[in-house]
Amino acid sequence: MKEIESFAFGNCELVDIELPSSLVKLGYACFSFNRLKRVVFKGKSQLEENGGDSFGCNELTSFRVPLNVKKIGKLAFS
Repeated sequence: MKEIESFAFGNCELVDIELPSSLVKLGYACFSFNRLKRVVFKGKSQLEENGGDSFGCNELTSFRVPLNVKKIGKLAFS
């Protein structure tokens, strides 16, 4: 998997997710309006772009940005 599309998992009541290392892009609001407390990137993450509002309106208290990330969109963690 290379990309998670915009709004793909918005408002799904997710609490905990593990994302594959092959992921390169997170689309706009792809995980917004959930109850996420933990997000884990498996292995050496290839993520380069974290879309705007991608994790907005969740319950995250911390988030480890993978080293390859070049772009974080507006309000990604609002």
